[in-house]
Amino acid sequence: MSEGLHRVLVEKVRLGYSQLGAEPMRHLVRVLRLGEGDLVRVFDAAGGTGEGVLREIEGKWTIEVGKVDGERAGGVRVEIASAVPKGDRADWMVEKLSELGVARWVPLRTERSVVHPEGVEKFNRWRRLSEQAARQCGRAGVMEVAEMEGLGAYAAGRGGKLGLFASLEGAGAGWPALPGEGGEGGGVAIVIGPEGDFSPAEMAMMNGAGWVAVGLGDTVLRVETAAMVAAVLAGGGRARLVSGA
Repeated sequence: MSEGLHRVLVEKVRLGYSQLGAEPMRHLVRVLRLGEGDLVRVFDAAGGTGEGVLREIEGKWTIEVGKVDGERAGGVRVEIASAVPKGDRADWMVEKLSELGVARWVPLRTERSVVHPEGVEKFNRWRRLSEQAARQCGRAGVMEVAEMEGLGAYAAGRGGKLGLFASLEGAGAGWPALPGEGGEGGGVAIVIGPEGDFSPAEMAMMNGAGWVAVGLGDTVLRVETAAMVAAVLAGGGRARLVSGA
């Protein structure tokens, strides 16, 4: 990656012209004071990256992409599904999960969760935070913020992902070996419950659906802290707790 260049999110990284949306245009031109001919890094939600030159054509700002990078080697594709913390703790969690390279976050409705956001504005805010964090930290792609989902439906539809769930009862449980590469239908999904933990019925349901209980340490963690720990353990192999190690 070229050092020192500002990053801008585009719909798809490809050779040629890519028109800027209102938010990235405002950030580049009004906040960063960039102008005609300035070189920038471009990236898209799917992980594409490249370089382009800022152009103003007929009063509209575009980026002329002249270089598209090769694909990056993938690691473990991590998906976090969690209860939603109260207040601005949820904003902080979205930002940090994006910085840690999480591929997708799914807000969950559980028996004991108390925050069930509705309406598009909250979700649009989280998506903006995810994009901004991706731009700032230099990660590949942008973390997807999914729609709210019930725990039962989510647990039943994990596809080919390895399914793990963290609970207070499983505090001392080790982690199984994780898949070495992400990709379509692969990777790992980790479920984090509310601070009151999962109900006994929910834990029985998760076990019955083939999800594996894992531990996050000996202390009681807030939802957002547990999500951070899970993301680090799943994505950073050197820190992973492997059962039997």
